[in-house]
Amino acid sequence: MPFVLAMSRGFAWSDSANGRPNAVLLTVTNPGAVALTVTSLSVYEESKSGSRVDQPSYLRPNLPAGLGNPVIGPGLSETYPFEVAFTVPGYSGPSPQAPGGAQGVFGPPRDTTVTLRAQCQSSDGVVSTVAQPFPVLSTVAPFPVAQGGALQLASGFNLINLVTL
Repeated sequence: MPFVLAMSRGFAWSDSANGRPNAVLLTVTNPGAVALTVTSLSVYEESKSGSRVDQPSYLRPNLPAGLGNPVIGPGLSETYPFEVAFTVPGYSGPSPQAPGGAQGVFGPPRDTTVTLRAQCQSSDGVVSTVAQPFPVLSTVAPFPVAQGGALQLASGFNLINLVTL
């Protein structure tokens, strides 16, 4: 019987700046009546829109090849954390004080979705997969981008504009 895989946001999730790591949890569940060994476990980005995906560490260290694989008992689950760093979209949206966009900005950031896919092979030769989309608002400060004319005082010029209005 194949493993059941699930991915979720991890314990240190943040909509952070470009390249900052976010934790993702990959849970492997054995729904069968026999203990199975995890022979292979990998995660990759399916959408190819831009991210760095670290692989989950599931092997026990300092053991020969083939002996460090985890065994998941019947009805039990194991969770393997890994990190992903998003690199899209790579620019911020228009300023609230300049709704048409600032010089060099080619439009507002689109709400992108990075889809991660995990594959796991068990000792009985069955491969299980799961795909999980993760929304990314923006990777360039300010994030999330202010909506509806909200004031952002990241620059002194914005404060001058507020005083002169």
